[in-house]
Amino acid sequence: MSKGPSSHIDIEKGSARHAKLEEEVVKKVKVRIESIEDRWALKLLNFIAGVNQLLSEGLTRELPL
Repeated sequence: MSKGPSSHIDIEKGSARHAKLEEEVVKKVKVRIESIEDRWALKLLNFIAGVNQLLSEGLTRELPL
């Protein structure tokens, strides 16, 4: 019998695994966002950092588009 869609437990396991892999290649920092401009600036900086990592190291875990 098929399990059907992914169970909640499977999703949690996948999320935990993804977070662990991401920790191996990036250092996360907390940033306080006070305006919509801050949010867009952070998105742009995250994209730039991801592209730089992809070009220099050949891999990236997250690349926001």
